[in-house]
Amino acid sequence: MKRFLFSALLIMLVGLANAADLSKARWYTIKVSNGGYLSTKSGYTEGLYLLLSNTTEDTSDNGLWTFIGNDTDGYSFYNKAKGEKYVLGMTGSEANGRAKMVPETNKVSV
Repeated sequence: MKRFLFSALLIMLVGLANAADLSKARWYTIKVSNGGYLSTKSGYTEGLYLLLSNTTEDTSDNGLWTFIGNDTDGYSFYNKAKGEKYVLGMTGSEANGRAKMVPETNKVSV
C-alpha cells in the first residue's frame, strides 16, 4: 500500500514563499514512504505519472520541489524544472494513487 506522507514534511518546512514566486523558494527532494523519490526526470516517470519506486535521490532541477501556500488556503507543490505553471497533482488513493504534474490553473483546494 502506497501512502503519500507529505503532511509530516510540511510541518518541518520553514520560510516558505508567500506566492508562486519561485525565485525566493527553498528547494527540497521528496522521499515517499516506500523509499522512492519524486522526480520529473526521464526514468522517474511512466507516461504522465511520476514513479514512486526510484530509490536514487535526484538532486537536479527535476527532483527539486517547493511548497507554497498557507494553513488556511492550502499548499501547492512546485517542481523546479517544471516552473510555476505546473503543480503536483494526485489521483486515486492508496494502491491506486498516482502523482503527476498538472497545469497550475487546474489545481483544486481541498
